[in-house]
Amino acid sequence: MPKHTAPGPDAPETPQKKKANIIGPAGQPMLLRCIAIGVVFVVAAALLVWRLGQLQIVEASEWEARAAGQQLASVEITPARGTIYDAGMKPLAQSATVWTIEASPDVMAQSKVAEDSAERDPARIAARELASILELDEATLYEKLGNKESKYYKVKAKVEKPMADAVREMCRTYGISGIYLTEDTKRYYPYEELAATALGFVGADNNGLEGLERWYEETLAGTPGRTIALQDAFGTEITVGDDATSYPAEDGNSIVLTLDTEIQRSVEKHLKAAVAEYNPKQRAMAVVMDVNTGAILALAVYPSYNPNQPYDILDASVLEQLGLITDETERSTLQGEARTLQWRNKTLADTYEPGSVMKVITAAAALDSGTYTENSTFYCGASIMVEGWDAPMGCAQGHDHGTPTLRTALMESCNVSFIRMSAGMGASVWYDYIKAFGLTEPTGIDLPGEPSQASINNLIYSEDQMGPVQLASCSFGQSNKYTPIQMITAISAVVNGGNLMQPYIVAKELDASGNVVKNYEPQVKRQVITPETSAIICDTLEQMVATTSNGQNAYLAGYRVGGKSGTSEKLEVRTKEGRDAYISSFVGFAPADDPQIAVLVALDEPEDTKMGNFFGGRLAGPTVREIIRDSMQILGVEASYDSDEEKARDTVATPRLIDNELSYAQRLLNQADLTYTVVGGGNTVVGQCPSPGADAPYMAEVVIYTDNTAPEFVDLPDMSGKTPSAAMEQLKGLGLNVLTTGAPNSGSGVVVVRQNIEPGASVEKGTVVTLTMEDMTNIQDH
Repeated sequence: MPKHTAPGPDAPETPQKKKANIIGPAGQPMLLRCIAIGVVFVVAAALLVWRLGQLQIVEASEWEARAAGQQLASVEITPARGTIYDAGMKPLAQSATVWTIEASPDVMAQSKVAEDSAERDPARIAARELASILELDEATLYEKLGNKESKYYKVKAKVEKPMADAVREMCRTYGISGIYLTEDTKRYYPYEELAATALGFVGADNNGLEGLERWYEETLAGTPGRTIALQDAFGTEITVGDDATSYPAEDGNSIVLTLDTEIQRSVEKHLKAAVAEYNPKQRAMAVVMDVNTGAILALAVYPSYNPNQPYDILDASVLEQLGLITDETERSTLQGEARTLQWRNKTLADTYEPGSVMKVITAAAALDSGTYTENSTFYCGASIMVEGWDAPMGCAQGHDHGTPTLRTALMESCNVSFIRMSAGMGASVWYDYIKAFGLTEPTGIDLPGEPSQASINNLIYSEDQMGPVQLASCSFGQSNKYTPIQMITAISAVVNGGNLMQPYIVAKELDASGNVVKNYEPQVKRQVITPETSAIICDTLEQMVATTSNGQNAYLAGYRVGGKSGTSEKLEVRTKEGRDAYISSFVGFAPADDPQIAVLVALDEPEDTKMGNFFGGRLAGPTVREIIRDSMQILGVEASYDSDEEKARDTVATPRLIDNELSYAQRLLNQADLTYTVVGGGNTVVGQCPSPGADAPYMAEVVIYTDNTAPEFVDLPDMSGKTPSAAMEQLKGLGLNVLTTGAPNSGSGVVVVRQNIEPGASVEKGTVVTLTMEDMTNIQDH
């Protein structure tokens, strides 16, 4: 290493390094920079340590959960929704397994397409085949499935087994991967429109939206389960066999209804016929109740809907109206309104003024309170002045009923008598009884849609608001509004001995194994009237049906039927729209001496093209009659005939005579209470009319053929408007048998209103012609 020596005087000057002045002003910037950098490092280190602490200690559980979430695949297991059964255990609503078809286009792109396939693009193959199987648009499918960057596409939900099997087969045949089928459930209503108003329907998520499906949602829905398995970074499940963790779903419970499918079918059939004939603008409704338990045996609104396709509108008049609308917004609005309307359960959601049916309640109150007896009399005079009203209140069309007793006033539906009757009781007594009959509160039936208590308070007069005018009009069924379910529950209390029952439609609840976990027993809310009062009203209403024009259209040979007609004016419509509108209704019960069922039918704003009136006895009475006829037979209540006229309305199945010896055939007919005419000279029967098994009236004449003589035919005349005796005489003169139904043949205003075979038809002698009778008198129930 060279040795440094100090330079001599003559040596060249060597440059000297200056020492940095770190104290003076010139060194301060560098110092500050060093300090700043140091501070940044210290703070960053502190933050890093703090964040690591947060992640490893404070947020450890959260990040563990996130990691697990990325490593685990969780699939929900859909529970089976409970079944809804009718009273006879026929399934009215049930769920079945369906599948959701899903796809991963990125996985599909890696498919090993079958070698024998001419098309090599897996997305193109899948789009073509899925479009055909699932009835979808191929172009749209290819656009979605051909996107190799996409990881998920939902192809179609609620796919039934045949289609799902076809999709699986397609994947196997063409070697297509990336298509997945996930189990789900779909709700089915096997009887379609039957009882739709009561059943309701479910939405796309299987949650109940209307009717029983909505009311019993928690019972029917069950609890979802879940399967958890490991998955790789690409979302592919890698857990094998038992390594997956499964939490099974708990299936929903089932419910058994009080509804009887056969009675329900009868109600809907006859309600449909009434709508076809009278075209009620605001639909028609009917309820059948077991008067002794409050159980609903049938409940219907028509037109209705199919819960399998609840968004399809079935009302032909609405569809016609929609077809005329060109504005899309207007059409969409009307569609929405129409759907809401067809789902609405008018039997308990809508209120109406019950008209003269309310007189049953007023009469029961007048008797039970002791204010009047069944023989008390009331002066009619056709009208009466009521304090606070500037015009006379009177009976329909100014009819003067004279001085009827309470029983006669109810049978003849005398408005003036009921105005006097209610005034004699006073507002307090009358109001106490309508309250006791449940007409001031919701019934509490296990169906959605009843008006709230607040709404009801706005629909009826309170006791404090009940002045002379209000009491008068309410006593005969105007002003106050009630729901049909309130009315039939109250009427049932009148005729069952006086007990107000809790109406209900579900009888019991079953678990997934079919075991009964809950029974819903009949509940008596309270005793409203005495059995003695009930018996008087029942007898009076039976006499009304048997003898008066108000009720004869509900007359049913072989059964003791009681009933009351009602025709109410829709005052709101007149006030708001300036037009007249009516509700025609009838309530009937049977057997009158031991009531089992009550039937309420109401036609909301009917059109009558025959007589230009809307009297409930004539429009709704026949429908009640036919429902009672069917219900009695379904319930096993045998007919009992008190007269030859009633017996003549009974039917017998015509025995099979063909291929039998004539003498044996004659014995069969005698045993069946049938007469006969023999055509031909043979000893063996080769033909007959009516045909074997056909219903024939008591003592009908059967034509027996014993050789090849050709049957004789006659042209059937139009019987409309003829009296029963004239029609029967004319048809029997033509060699035809006559079966009558409807109002009794002996009624003074009774005429033929329809026949089962069209006029002008050529019919064989011996044919049974059914004539429907109605009392066409101007029925005084308005």
